[in-house]
Amino acid sequence: MANDMLVKLYDLPDFTKVFDRIKQGGYRLQRAHPCDRNRVIEEVRAHFPYWVNECEAAFSKENPSIYIAVKDHEMVGFGCYNATAKGFFGPVGVWEEHRGHAIGMGILAKCMQALESEGYVYAIIGWTEILEYYEKACNAITIPDSFPGGYGRMIALDPHKAE
Repeated sequence: MANDMLVKLYDLPDFTKVFDRIKQGGYRLQRAHPCDRNRVIEEVRAHFPYWVNECEAAFSKENPSIYIAVKDHEMVGFGCYNATAKGFFGPVGVWEEHRGHAIGMGILAKCMQALESEGYVYAIIGWTEILEYYEKACNAITIPDSFPGGYGRMIALDPHKAE
C-alpha cells in the first residue's frame, strides 16, 4: 500500500557520488527553464501522461519547481516539488532507456536541496510504494496511515477504489 514519507532536510546524505555518476554518464541535471515549458510538458505527456497536471503546477511558479535530466539536448527525466502541495516532492520519472544511471536519485537530491534552500525543514514524499528506496536514498521515514493523505481531496481519486 502507498504511504507518504517524511524527509528531514537538515539530515540529507551527501549526494556528491550520485552527481559525479550522472555527469560521467553524460547527463546534466538542471532546473527547467520557463521557456522550455511546452517541450517539457510534451515529453512528460509522452512518457508519464498521468503526471502532466503536477508538472504544469510546477511551471506555474515564478521560479519553476521542476528539475529535468538532459543528455545531448534531449530531456530524459524530470522531478517536481511544491507541485502537489507545499513541501511535497514528486512526481519523478526517468525515461525507461535511461534508467540505471542514478538520474532519479539525482533529481530527488536536487529537489530536496531546493526545498531546504527555500527554507523548508521537512519534505513529504507523497503517495509512494517504494518505501525502502527512499529510506536508503534520503533517510525518509514512513508516515503511518497517511494514504491517501493530500491526494484524498482530488476529485479524480476515490481513495476507497485506489487501494
